[in-house]
Amino acid sequence: MYFVIAYDIWPHLTGRAFDSFGLMRAQLWTWFVGMIVLTFPWHSVGILGMPRRTAFYDYTDPAIAAQAASVTMSVIGGAILVVSGALFLVVLARGRRRRGPSPRPTASASPCIRRARCRPRSMALGSGSA
Repeated sequence: MYFVIAYDIWPHLTGRAFDSFGLMRAQLWTWFVGMIVLTFPWHSVGILGMPRRTAFYDYTDPAIAAQAASVTMSVIGGAILVVSGALFLVVLARGRRRRGPSPRPTASASPCIRRARCRPRSMALGSGSA
């Protein structure tokens, strides 16, 4: 969700529109897959009874040796998240670099954004009794 907010706000802050929507979609899907691959093994080893909050896991111990593959899978998920975070920075950098028209205000933008002076909403709509 925070990425979508950043992708929405970034053109308004920089005054330049994005041109690589495919790269944005790839970043969002990579983040989604990385989160699933990272967190699902945590749930599964928790159900299997893996001890929590220890500084070192000795996977030569036969009691926890079966959980080594799940922990390795979560490390791979973390690496996918790092790649997705780097891709996010690439998307923002390319959006900052691009020369193009500034984005138009959207219909959902507040009227206060479009003009310097804001009046209370009731006065702006003409429902005031004055």
